[in-house]
Amino acid sequence: MEAVTKIEQIGATFGYVDMLDAYRTQLEHKAPAPTAAIMAPRTLTGLAGMVDTTGQPLNAPPLLSSVRQLSTNLGTGTNKSLVFVGNFSTVQYVMRERLNIGVLREAYAKTGEIGFLCHARVDVVAYYPQAITVIEGVAN
Repeated sequence: MEAVTKIEQIGATFGYVDMLDAYRTQLEHKAPAPTAAIMAPRTLTGLAGMVDTTGQPLNAPPLLSSVRQLSTNLGTGTNKSLVFVGNFSTVQYVMRERLNIGVLREAYAKTGEIGFLCHARVDVVAYYPQAITVIEGVAN
């Protein structure tokens, strides 16, 4: 079974060249073109804040114009994170067991509130793993 492709960030700072490298990787694997890139907030704002030598904002290359850029907290360190580039229509969430919700009346009895404890086992399944590329070691 094929695995999701992992590549390293190219330069010292994450840029459009890294997203183009992921795009190229997916096309070389005959996968559908990427539709989105999911990255840490600092990476997204760093990419949006890139400027040329005259101080003008850099525009995304035309090939990336239809790739949505989204943010969420990714990575385990404060200096490095991950960027997921791909066609996420090939990814699904699968419930491994039923969602369990418990009521926590005692913990909040003092304030008259009710708390809930929720537990679920969910898997992420990439049905076409070549359609997802993970850029590792992102320094933004």
